[in-house]
Amino acid sequence: MKETCDIYFENTMHHAYCIEGTRDSTQFLEEYVKTLFKSSAHVLVKSYALFTVDDARDISKNSSFSATAETPHVEIVYADSFSPEAQNALLKAIEEPAHYTHYIFVTPRLSRVLPTILSRSVSFSLMDTSISNTDEIEMKEFLGGGRSSRMLIVARYLKDLEDEEGETSRRALDTFFEKLIVYISGTHSEMKSQALLTVMNARKYIRDKGSSQKMIAEYVALLIPEHFK
Repeated sequence: MKETCDIYFENTMHHAYCIEGTRDSTQFLEEYVKTLFKSSAHVLVKSYALFTVDDARDISKNSSFSATAETPHVEIVYADSFSPEAQNALLKAIEEPAHYTHYIFVTPRLSRVLPTILSRSVSFSLMDTSISNTDEIEMKEFLGGGRSSRMLIVARYLKDLEDEEGETSRRALDTFFEKLIVYISGTHSEMKSQALLTVMNARKYIRDKGSSQKMIAEYVALLIPEHFK
């Protein structure tokens, strides 16, 4: 888990995270954040079976906590599920966070989180992140090829672009990018950091329904250095 967090918390901490994980993940995340801030942060951990709109309002109230650069405020919130109303209520806190305030939301299934939340946060999984041999072969083929061959691979995930919203392709691309991150993370390439940043940015925007899946796929194919090793 630490290696995964090191990737997503690198350099500076984002104002909001959505993490796929278990209730036990919060204990690890609490210690990780304290280490990240050298124990200076005020870390609050809460756990819910169902996160409701009232809970969301409480979170928003806590954002007025007098956080400072020396004592940032971090809320780690686990919920088995977040109601749609609660997620909509959280948008303001995520879009307009108080200074030095950070939110980490943890839930077993990110697929239940609204795209509007995911597109405004950094999201990743702390579940089993291993990939199959077939997936590994595809990742090697994608990274090791040139840009034109990469687009041929990505085209497999864009089959329903003629659909009204293309949600099947959106989910498939998101899964492809997640596997790509897992594979790249395990390499020792000098191009690793640049490649990870490219794919992580792509995952953020692919969840926005207003985004162009084809343009995002091309962005990844073009920006990762050719013949990545």
